[in-house]
Amino acid sequence: MKSTSLSPLKTKVIDLVQSYPLSCPHCGQPMLKNGFKTVNALGPSLHYKPTIWSIRKQKYLCRPSDDCPTTVTQLATVTDIDYRNHIAWAIKQRAMSHD
Repeated sequence: MKSTSLSPLKTKVIDLVQSYPLSCPHCGQPMLKNGFKTVNALGPSLHYKPTIWSIRKQKYLCRPSDDCPTTVTQLATVTDIDYRNHIAWAIKQRAMSHD
């Protein structure tokens, strides 16, 4: 984890990496690591500054074989952020709790 601060914006950027072993959902073989995709998400404020999570998510690939006839690709998931969403659940809960 690396933390940087963007001075003009007064925003804290937290750099994270999401990677873990993953098996193909079709054939069960270990998937190959195939680079990263960087996504940015709004996280909880830190020391009263907005926080951006810059997450490098692992991309995975399973090449076609006898057990798996098609190419399968997947992306590492982050449990606190929904698919195609850029706001963490902690931020949504805080927004809903204020009157």
